[in-house]
Amino acid sequence: MNELKEINDRLNKIKSLLDKPEERLAQGEITEAKYKELSENQR
Repeated sequence: MNELKEINDRLNKIKSLLDKPEERLAQGEITEAKYKELSENQR
């Protein structure tokens, strides 16, 4: 059960990263390389 919660938490974190990569890049929360990776994965 705890394992399921960990997986869910990781998925939510990934979803939030994919949500608005431009804003996160502007705020310095993600690097430019990570932004490019996220952008490419959305296509």
